[in-house]
Amino acid sequence: MRNVVFVIFLLPVILSIVLGSYVLGQVTNEPGRELNMAQFEISDGPILKAGALTIIGLKSQYTTSEAVEIEISVSDSAFDCGDLYLTIYDVSVSPKAAYTQSGYFNQCFARNNLNLPTDETFSETVKTAGKYELVAELRDINQQKTIFASKEFTVK
Repeated sequence: MRNVVFVIFLLPVILSIVLGSYVLGQVTNEPGRELNMAQFEISDGPILKAGALTIIGLKSQYTTSEAVEIEISVSDSAFDCGDLYLTIYDVSVSPKAAYTQSGYFNQCFARNNLNLPTDETFSETVKTAGKYELVAELRDINQQKTIFASKEFTVK
């Protein structure tokens, strides 16, 4: 009975470990081969950064018939092109809810020192009175880094 347990259960485990170690040792000893256990890239820069965007033209108070029109200025030299997302959140409810969102893709602005969105205008009318927050988010062309800015305003 003891020999049967050894042959059926322990011998395959021992042989697997020995054979696996041998194969792994042979592969890593070949010239030009290396064992790379960490296959994920670690970014050197910050993934999320506040303060590099400035919201231009946002007033502190609007009426329900007045359009919110703004532009975004970018002060981070690491960004020359990217995707801009502008979201208005209703912060008078908990948790805050997105009221509207606009996306402006492939915005290239650094060469001509342009404000965003380029060749378009952000204009949204908030028709419900309350307290709101405008969040501007810019993602780089590789979708690796994000910068953002936010400001609150009131609609009466």
